[in-house]
Amino acid sequence: MFSQVFFVNGEPISMAVSIFAGLAGGLIAGMLGIGGGIAVIPMLIAIGVPPSIAAASMSVAIIANASGATVYNLKSSKIDWQLGILMGLSAVLGSQVGIQLIKQFKQSTELDQMITGCFIPLLIFVGWRV
Repeated sequence: MFSQVFFVNGEPISMAVSIFAGLAGGLIAGMLGIGGGIAVIPMLIAIGVPPSIAAASMSVAIIANASGATVYNLKSSKIDWQLGILMGLSAVLGSQVGIQLIKQFKQSTELDQMITGCFIPLLIFVGWRV
């Protein structure tokens, strides 16, 4: 099973590497309380997944990741509902603005360059702060 490949945008992608990226993202997300995309998207790009497909696919994984973390935090009574709702509503607004910006890109390569360009300073900032 793990030696199988599947194709993303015509490129062969290793199932084992994809599973590892998901596990690593989940681990990092669980430890740091993040969505996991900051760790997984660069890994997916490194194995050949186009940035636009990596970012869009990670959106689905983040739902599962966040759901698991929310259940744990709910049981642990760690959720500040006022902060969570405020951040959630702000995130919805921010994602809608981001979607409108993405629509401005005419070609997938422009979008891929924009995503990569956003990740480089973000990763440097996060690395510097940690």
